[in-house]
Amino acid sequence: MKKALQLSVMSLALVGFSSALVGCGAQPGTTVVKYSGELEEQIQEVGDTATYNLYGSRDLEPLLSIKLEEGELIGFKKVDGKKVIAVYGEREMTLEGELLSTYRWKKQK
Repeated sequence: MKKALQLSVMSLALVGFSSALVGCGAQPGTTVVKYSGELEEQIQEVGDTATYNLYGSRDLEPLLSIKLEEGELIGFKKVDGKKVIAVYGEREMTLEGELLSTYRWKKQK
């Protein structure tokens, strides 16, 4: 009985660890801007005209997909110390889920 319990605990730990790895590694594209809560604002100009996808750390599907022209803005800003705003071109989108601390804009090929 004790061995079965140990195996169950180990299995749960392995499942938790592997699901944590699935997030950003399974998201296609190259990270352009990453937000993980340390700065109030991380906004930059995109270097290439391309499609950019927005992902939360656990998302396998993009929260948003947008084509931006070279020189347009992309990034994140924090408002009131807790709301995270995604910036893309001249638009903005408030991101839900304050517990989700990492977001990425990824350039698609």
